[in-house]
Amino acid sequence: MEPQLSKDTSHQCLEKILSDRAIKTLFQPIISVEQNGVFAVEALSRGMAKDGCSLIPPNLLFSLPQSENELLMLDRLCRERAIETFVSLTHVHPSLLIAINIDASIINSATATSNHLFEISKREGVNSNNIIIEIIESRATDTDVLMEFVSYYRDNGFLIALDDVGAGHSNLDRIPLLKPDIIKIDRSLISDIDSVFHKREIVKALKQMASKVGTMILAEGVEKKDEALVCMEIGIDCFQGFYFGRPVESQEFDFKMVQNTIGSLKTCFKKHKMQKISEATKRARQHRSIAEMVTSQITNLESSKYDEKIQSIVNTDPAIECVYVLNLDGIQITDTFLNTTNSIQQKRFIYKPAPKNSDHSLKEYYLPLRAGLHTFTTEPYISMATGKRCTTIAAFYQNREGVKNILCIDLDCG
Repeated sequence: MEPQLSKDTSHQCLEKILSDRAIKTLFQPIISVEQNGVFAVEALSRGMAKDGCSLIPPNLLFSLPQSENELLMLDRLCRERAIETFVSLTHVHPSLLIAINIDASIINSATATSNHLFEISKREGVNSNNIIIEIIESRATDTDVLMEFVSYYRDNGFLIALDDVGAGHSNLDRIPLLKPDIIKIDRSLISDIDSVFHKREIVKALKQMASKVGTMILAEGVEKKDEALVCMEIGIDCFQGFYFGRPVESQEFDFKMVQNTIGSLKTCFKKHKMQKISEATKRARQHRSIAEMVTSQITNLESSKYDEKIQSIVNTDPAIECVYVLNLDGIQITDTFLNTTNSIQQKRFIYKPAPKNSDHSLKEYYLPLRAGLHTFTTEPYISMATGKRCTTIAAFYQNREGVKNILCIDLDCG
C-alpha cells in the first residue's frame, strides 16, 4: 500500500515540486513490429523527493493537488518537463513521436483552447506533428468541451490518442465523436489474452472497428511474449509494455535492445503462424473426416430411423457437441441431438438446443452452402445449444429418398 500524506504535508510537498520543477520524466518505448523499431515513446512523470534521489510514484504524485488549479499546475509542469527532456532523443531520432498524458478532468472551457502545449513545443523546437496527446476520455466531465479541445489541437497538427480503452467506465460512444488517431487498448484486456477467449474476441472486435474507421490500434501493458503473439495474430502491429521495455530516463534508452526484442518476436511469430496453419490443416482434415463419417451412416437411412441412429453416432465421439439437420431453406427438420456422454450442464435459460422447425437461414454455417460451397466450417463461437465454445461443420448430403439436406455438426472447441 502506498503511503498516505496529510493535507498539510501534501501541500508542502506539492509546493516544493512546483517551485523546484522537481519532475523527472521517464520514457517507455512504443513499437511497431512492421517498422521493426520504436516509433514513439510515452512520457511518464515521477515526482522527485527532497533527497533528490527517491522518486514519487504517479498515483501518489497526482494525489497531492487539493484543488483544480493545483492539479492544472502540476499537469502542465509534467508536460513541460516531458517536452524538454524529449528533445535529447530527437537529436538521434528526429522522426520519433512523444505521447503525453493530459488529465481530462482539467479540460474545461477555459483550458480547452489554451496554447500551453503548443507554446512549449514551439519553444523547444518539437514539431506538433510529433506529439501524441493521450486522453482518458472517461475522466472528462463535458463532452462538448472535450470535442472542442480535440478539434483545436488536431487542427494544430497534434495527434489524438484515447488511452485505457476497455477499462472501467471508458465510453465507446465517444470514439465516433472524437475520431482519435490512436486507440490504446487497456492492459486489463491484454493481460492473459493468450488464454482467455473472451478477451481475445473483444480485442478482435476493437481491432476490426479501428480498421474500418481508419484508427491505429495499440496494445498496451504487454508483459508476455504469448500476449504479443496473439495480438499480432489478431492483426495488431503497435505495442507498449514491459515485454518491450520498462520506463527509463532518456540517457538510458536503448533503441537497439528494443529492436532485438522485436526481431526475436518476429521470428517466434513466424513459427507460431506455421504451427497454427499446421494445426488448422490437421483440424480441417479431422472435421472432414467426422462429417464424412456421419453422412455415410445416414445417407441410406430411412427417415423413420434418423433419431436413433444420429443419437448413437453423436455419442460415439466426445468431440461432437450436437448434430441437427436442415432442409435447403435452412429450416431444422430434426431435433438437436446432444452428446449425452459429455454430461452437458445447461448454462442458464438462454442456452438451449434449437427445436425442430427452427429457422437457421441467416446462420453463418448455412449461407455459404447456399452460395455454392459443399461444406463449410465456422470460426469458434459460443453455442446457443450448450453455452460452450464450439465450431459448426455444415455439409450437403442426400438421404435415401433422394432429398438433399444439410447436416450440421457442432464440435467442442474447449
